[in-house]
Amino acid sequence: DEKLAEQYRKALRDGETEKALQLRDELQRRELPVPSSSDEEGSPEEGREDAPSGAPAGASSLAEGDSAPEAGGAAAQEVDNQDSVFRDGPLEVLVTGTHNFNADCNVIRLTNPGNRIKLQPGDHVLIQHDLYVNKDGKCVSVKRPYSPISFTDGYFDLLVKRYPKGLSSRYVHMWARDSVVRVADHFHRLDQETNLGKPVVMLAMGTGINPLFSLVKDLLPRTDQPVIFVIGQRTEMDLLLEQNLLDLAEQ
Repeated sequence: DEKLAEQYRKALRDGETEKALQLRDELQRRELPVPSSSDEEGSPEEGREDAPSGAPAGASSLAEGDSAPEAGGAAAQEVDNQDSVFRDGPLEVLVTGTHNFNADCNVIRLTNPGNRIKLQPGDHVLIQHDLYVNKDGKCVSVKRPYSPISFTDGYFDLLVKRYPKGLSSRYVHMWARDSVVRVADHFHRLDQETNLGKPVVMLAMGTGINPLFSLVKDLLPRTDQPVIFVIGQRTEMDLLLEQNLLDLAEQ
């Protein structure tokens, strides 16, 4: 047990965050105490940035450095949060199922108990991964915004691509049924009603399709104007939501 704890401390010292997350989960699975980074002198604090708007008191955010942008990502700090549900900290939700969409992407369904997160098309949620407690007693965490591709009564679905250097996306791909997920915030960015009665053109690259996909699904049944959706991918094999898009095109 002490060897596992020492491996965890070493991973933190060496900046091997993914390995540290896996070791932390194993310590918790064995119901063993997770060492604080204050147990080690000179624990890595580099790469930290101020917590985004809406983060719980005492939380810090760890920047992902040169990692690729995450699926459905957006500049969360640009929008003021209005959801009172997050005033006391992150909302814990559960994973009810996951499946592989392709070699790099997973679709994850999460609960939205009592529909407390008031989702609308184009919205995104801020997922928080708590890493460790630093020497000042503050929780160092990673937060990344993801846009649901669909939502219904009590649930919402995320389509997340795993990036080789993406700290958050790699951790998301470790989720399994009944995993507890912390949602730190929810942002509404687009007023869909302003598009009604007008021709609309939407452009998306890669996983940037996520927020626009939900917007298109909502807009098509309510407009008699053209809706043009242009997407780009590196290869045909990388095309996301192809059948869903074909079904929408038939409308």
